[in-house]
Amino acid sequence: MFQKMYVTAVAALVLAGCQSNQLTPAAQKVMLAPNAPPSNCRFIQSISSDKQVNFLSHGFSTNSTAEQAAMNDLKNQAASLGGNYVRMSTNRSSISNDKEQIQVAYTGKVYKCPR
Repeated sequence: MFQKMYVTAVAALVLAGCQSNQLTPAAQKVMLAPNAPPSNCRFIQSISSDKQVNFLSHGFSTNSTAEQAAMNDLKNQAASLGGNYVRMSTNRSSISNDKEQIQVAYTGKVYKCPR
């Protein structure tokens, strides 16, 4: 009985790590762009997101999954701060020497722009 619960818990954790961050309803309206925001936007705060695919989830995830998770995380953070525009300032991806670990990191500046 205990062994079944243990296997189920481990499987759930592995699969949960494979999913990209889901967007909140407010985050679905956040725009990510490399360009400066319009001049009538107000700066709120700088944010960052760092997502990693490791040996446990590598078989189930791809580079694009990690990238999407990092972008979704930025949008969720921006929405929680009351922002609706993120100027992406840095993106970085790396793969370990043994190609078992992929890391994606994004930084950006959150702005509140009039609609």
